[in-house]
Amino acid sequence: MAVSKKTIKKQESAKRVAELQKKIYDKKYIDSAVQRIAFVLSRSLASSDTSN
Repeated sequence: MAVSKKTIKKQESAKRVAELQKKIYDKKYIDSAVQRIAFVLSRSLASSDTSN
């Protein structure tokens, strides 16, 4: 039985969504994500301040 590329893509997307749903409940993952976001924003703000 042949499986279409669209079906494979849907299966891959569903797997990725399931992985992310699990991570949402992981406190360490969320803390790390927030720290990464804060770091990127801080660098962005700092670089824009020095360019003025």
